[in-house]
Amino acid sequence: MKPTTEVLIGAPLSGDEAHFLTRLFSDLSGQDALILANFEITKAGKSRQIDFVIITNTHAQLLEHKALQGPVIGTDNGPWKLTNAAGQVVIYPGENPWVQASQAKYLLSDLMLAFSQKTAAIPGPLNKAFYREFEASVCIYPPLDPASQLTRGNFKAYVRGYPDCLSAIKVQVISSNWRIPEWRRFAIDALGLRPVTLKQAIDQGALAAADLLDDYRKRLASSLRSLPPIQITEDEDYGERLVEKLLRPENILLLGPSGCGKSFHLKHFLNRVVNRDEIPILVQAKHYAGLGIPHLIQRSVAVHYRGPAKSFLEACNLAGQRIVLIVDAMNECPTVHLDDLSDELKAFVVQSQGRLIVSGHDACRAPSDAIKTTVTMKPLTLSQKRTIYACYAGTQKDIDHLCVGFTNAYDLSLAGKCHEASAESISRVSLYERYCRQNLPKESEGLCLGFLRTFASHLENSLSFSVSRDEFDRLAEGFMGSHSDSLTVLDKVRESRLLEVTDESVSFEHELLFMYFRAEHLSCFWGDDIDEIERQIRRPIYQELFEFILPRLDNENEIGRLVWSCTSADVVERAFRGGCGDVVRRVVEAECCAVLDAAELDIKNINLIPIQVEREEGGRSVAHVSVEGNRTWTAFELLLFTALFRSLSDKSWRGRLLGLYFSTEQALQNAALHAAKRAQFKFRAVWRETIRCLGHLSGNRTTGSSTT
Repeated sequence: MKPTTEVLIGAPLSGDEAHFLTRLFSDLSGQDALILANFEITKAGKSRQIDFVIITNTHAQLLEHKALQGPVIGTDNGPWKLTNAAGQVVIYPGENPWVQASQAKYLLSDLMLAFSQKTAAIPGPLNKAFYREFEASVCIYPPLDPASQLTRGNFKAYVRGYPDCLSAIKVQVISSNWRIPEWRRFAIDALGLRPVTLKQAIDQGALAAADLLDDYRKRLASSLRSLPPIQITEDEDYGERLVEKLLRPENILLLGPSGCGKSFHLKHFLNRVVNRDEIPILVQAKHYAGLGIPHLIQRSVAVHYRGPAKSFLEACNLAGQRIVLIVDAMNECPTVHLDDLSDELKAFVVQSQGRLIVSGHDACRAPSDAIKTTVTMKPLTLSQKRTIYACYAGTQKDIDHLCVGFTNAYDLSLAGKCHEASAESISRVSLYERYCRQNLPKESEGLCLGFLRTFASHLENSLSFSVSRDEFDRLAEGFMGSHSDSLTVLDKVRESRLLEVTDESVSFEHELLFMYFRAEHLSCFWGDDIDEIERQIRRPIYQELFEFILPRLDNENEIGRLVWSCTSADVVERAFRGGCGDVVRRVVEAECCAVLDAAELDIKNINLIPIQVEREEGGRSVAHVSVEGNRTWTAFELLLFTALFRSLSDKSWRGRLLGLYFSTEQALQNAALHAAKRAQFKFRAVWRETIRCLGHLSGNRTTGSSTT
């Protein structure tokens, strides 16, 4: 670990003392050291001003700093004399410096003893008192005039020039029970000193900026107290280990699907970094409106800092505090502003020399030029699901069957909030419906749900995840007016958990809740018109709503029509496993059976076509092998194969899938043998190239579908 020099002060330094501290800080670089500066100690009515105490791992020394110009005359007792610029010998106006240093040493020793006696973890002195475990010196800096006639002092306190003091600090070893950790705790707990940077120690403005940022940190930390605990797991991309990875001094992109826990981990990272040397600022990409990064920062820090973003950023610079800008949900940035946000983030990192943490669904929306490390979150394990569910449900008893069907952290948090002792596992749509009804007033539940559907449609049409507060109020007032209802209902909607309301904007609590209400609006708008719903669901903008649309249907033929419009292997897989309800699961299972039947029949039609090349030295080689067969697989059928082979652990499907696997391998071998005979190649050459081109079936989950 790199050696560090720490500074703790009672008050900022100026003038000669500031110059002395700067020189001392520089000369102590390269070793662990603690500098206590500019504080007052008091005991039984006696007080002393301490200029400096320097502590290393082997030495401690109190320094009474004196910036004395010209020749100096002085002894252990009596006044010291100086020679002024006119050559006149005058009396030094202050107290005898040697007396100051020696008395300060013994008073400090008494305070150290008292602290060790009342603090359990702090050891006492080696021999009754601490004054034997550190030195005291009157330190003359700038350099002492050679014509000076000064006492050398004694064990109580020495009188030295700066080079001699520095040499003693670096070379002389003093035995002691106290090292840097004990001195640091004594300085903070007993003396009331505060840790600062060198710049803050010698610059009142920098210290004031640090005070402002400390207040911001305290307010921010207070807002994070209710965070659910984070897991300690073996997975390096989840829980405590992921937070540790985010603490590395580099720009990081955190990827994962909606609800996988990105925001949760970013808040824990925020909670950890708030007590470090960096200033964390968490912003939501959905709030970016093309007005610049400072405007986005203003929205974020306004809750914890009263003042413009410009002064906040200036305070960070003045206090020497590096900014960590955390941009959550890059995918929620309005499309029209996405390129501008990406460019401004790159510029911000360069100009502020800050650090950047970005989360989102995919890397293409992130400022890739500014990113060093990309972390992709994996699907939740059952243990992780159980922990999240239990945190919100308040119980860990018999909950596995209740949380196993949900795939993301947000769904699990809702399931936990809606937990009932006798509850059975419910579908995702039923869960969201229950959560919404639980958070809306019963007497106006239908009207509130209707407005939230309208709000979701409005956001969708504006290609945004949030709107201004004024725009929201106008939309709400128009809706309530058209239904001749009181605006007090609007207050109930604002107060519900379902919306995130700030002074400037309104959005849904989570992107997934937004998607739920978009699906609600689509279903209500088109009603039973399955033809129109199918046409709409084929549009790319609605593909992400499949899991909120399918469970609303109970007609298997209609479900089958919509399922064939799906383009996501993950959605098909979750539907196959029951994530969209039992009716949808039966439809997808039937489709899987049909595609397996077709595959088993088509295996017999496999034919291999080897591509040969002539070698320079003569002879032929197999350069490539392609597969021909009578069956052409649709994109959706390939998704079914993917879902099937991802479910190889399911005992009810394993036998048939492995049978298809081995049948395919045998069919390929037979086809390779026939191809080798036709082209007059050795079987080994054709089979080797077949494996190279098609891959080992056991090493690729989707290879089985592409070769059958």
